[in-house]
Amino acid sequence: MGKYRILTIDGGGMRGIISAIILVELERQLKRFSGNSNARISDYFEMFGCTSAGSIIGALLLCPDERKRPKYSAKDTYDLFFTKRKEVFKRRNRMPLHIVQGTKYENEAFSRLLYEYLGDLRLSQMLCPCVMTSYDTWGRKPVLFNSKEAMQYGTDDYYVRNIVLASTAAPTYFPPVHEEVDGRMEECLIDGGAVANNPALYTLLEAIRVSKQLKYEDIYLFSVGNICNRNRYSYSDIKKCGLLGWSKPFLDIFVDSSIENTDYQLKAMFKAWGIKDQYLRIEMETEDDIPELDRIDKKSVERMIVFGDEMVRRQRREIADFARMIVKS
Repeated sequence: MGKYRILTIDGGGMRGIISAIILVELERQLKRFSGNSNARISDYFEMFGCTSAGSIIGALLLCPDERKRPKYSAKDTYDLFFTKRKEVFKRRNRMPLHIVQGTKYENEAFSRLLYEYLGDLRLSQMLCPCVMTSYDTWGRKPVLFNSKEAMQYGTDDYYVRNIVLASTAAPTYFPPVHEEVDGRMEECLIDGGAVANNPALYTLLEAIRVSKQLKYEDIYLFSVGNICNRNRYSYSDIKKCGLLGWSKPFLDIFVDSSIENTDYQLKAMFKAWGIKDQYLRIEMETEDDIPELDRIDKKSVERMIVFGDEMVRRQRREIADFARMIVKS
């Protein structure tokens, strides 16, 4: 087996527009080094791994046209977040009833939008193997929708649009996705960020599992992260937190530590394998306020775009070096 190139895309709600900006730069560099103006990201990767908003992006990048070429470019994923955001985040009603019952947003408009972009595309029809994450609250287990297994065995060959709905069903924001298996076993699927907001390690392990002849030295991993604000909590802050006061610190620490832990483990693995340059993580910390995951007002979106542009500016050389490496591999 030759080189095995993996692309993973974190979750992040509306901050997915930042991930899209990073991927626009990656695709630009792939065109530059390949000399092919029609090059697409999926031409240079053997597996994708996506969580939540990353699943929206991954689904578009791996959607084939009638010639079995990528139907959408990285710029198209940016345009979806920028121009269609009100269809993704459409409120259920104007009353704050979601606080005590139901979710903040309905998913009917979002579902129609996914059908507009993806139609009846099934998991097995994606342009290259892909893993999309979700979590089953009934079975209490992670769910990995694996297109390679759907191709080979017909396993869980769902419509991609429904998988994206499941992967993005963030608790309190969007309703869970309900599935019946064999007419009896219920699955209640929520956002994959519940178990893997950074899906890179899950995806790598799936690649090793399904590609039994894969050699470690042949693995290349490009991990698209996002902007983060490592809020600091002092002893006095934490000491005075009650039940309600702990909610935000706990969520911040839980999500950030999971992302950091995945990155730490991958860096250690690639270093131990002697291929540390074949792993690249794109992310940025800031002390500035970051818009919430569902902020779609003009000012917040413009701020996210500024963050995305700054992330690319800071790591443009690393992105270019990685693009050159995988084109020549």
